[in-house]
Amino acid sequence: MKILVVEPYIEQQEWLMETLNKAGHEVVVSCDADWSFIYWQAHRPFDLVIMGSVLGGKKLWKCGSLIEAIRAVDPDQPFLVQAKPRKDDTLPQGVAFLCRPFGVRRLMKALASVDRQRLPLFAHR
Repeated sequence: MKILVVEPYIEQQEWLMETLNKAGHEVVVSCDADWSFIYWQAHRPFDLVIMGSVLGGKKLWKCGSLIEAIRAVDPDQPFLVQAKPRKDDTLPQGVAFLCRPFGVRRLMKALASVDRQRLPLFAHR
């Protein structure tokens, strides 16, 4: 999988990059949502965008804003938001959520779930 990780916390960035690389995924990591959107546009398609609920950057600092900006270009882009749940968090429909803290097993299960959502309903002949 080609994955863009948008994560403001360095330790979480490093852990995600190392874990996903070991699992054979191609990973790009960013802490800034604005830069991530520009990078995403220039290097898409990505199989998945993983992000926290609050991001660095001046314009797209909430994950919902980044998701909306990306979906305006590609409505089918899959997302996985990984964060501690808060009452004021509202995610757009169809966005997978992974509650922090989590380990390798839960991350891989979430990736498999997101990947299955992209499979076609019927095999092409």
